[in-house]
Order: sequence, then structure tokens, then C-alpha cells
Amino acid sequence: MLVKCEWKTSEVDCKKLFQKTKSTGGFCCSFNYKGLFVGDYGPTNESENVYVGGVGSSYGLKVYLDAELSQYTTTETAGFWVLVHNSRDYPDVLVYGTHLELNSQMSLAVRDSILSSREEIRGIDVETRGCLFTGEVTIVYVLI
Repeated sequence: MLVKCEWKTSEVDCKKLFQKTKSTGGFCCSFNYKGLFVGDYGPTNESENVYVGGVGSSYGLKVYLDAELSQYTTTETAGFWVLVHNSRDYPDVLVYGTHLELNSQMSLAVRDSILSSREEIRGIDVETRGCLFTGEVTIVYVLI
């Protein structure tokens, strides 16, 4: 299925970039996914994350795919589902995914945003401020 992969302008073995993971649509190939790979299911080590070195399509990830139609048993549509999500979120491809038809090309732009607050905000109750500071609650991670 994964024919060729390029990362930051260089060809890379797809097996080094992607892991087989379970999603709402079955098994998928995940890039930079941390949700179920952390030993204690707590926050990941920041150095384990994958970052691009610049902006523009040549600095990101390019993947060339083969649908391998002869391998299909039953399916509603031919092609691929693509989902870009937070590396810690479960891949809910059936709700948030975008369908990529056969013999087509897709380009996705990813924009980041940073939300930060001053320490004084911590004094406002959580319900009013609508956000959490690191360490304010214990999050329980559940294997699915």
C-alpha cells in the first residue's frame, strides 16, 4: 500500500515512518502517532515527536500509495481515507477523515496554534477559564 515516502525532501523507508494502528475504520498506517505507544500511557517525551524543518510542501511528508485493489474483499469505496490529527488523539477516521479517490492527488496544509496563559490565570476556577494547566488533573488513559 505504501509505495514510496519522502520526509523533509529525502526518500525514506515507509516502514520507518509509519506504524500499523487501529482506528474507527479498521487498521491504518499512522505517522507520528503517540496515543497507544507510550509505556505508561502518560505524556510523551518531547524529543520523541517529529517536526518539520521549514514551511511548504517540500519540507513535509509525501506518501505515494497503491490501493492494491486485488486485495479488496468487500468495501463501500475504493481509495484511501486520510486524517490529520493530534499525535495523542485516537484516529477517528470515520468522523474526521477525508476520502482520497483512486488516481488522484491530495495536498494538506497544517497550521499550528499555541494557546498560552499567564500564571495569574491559575487562580480562576477551571470551569470559568475553560482550560487546564499541566499537572492540574490526572488523566487516565485507557487501551481500546
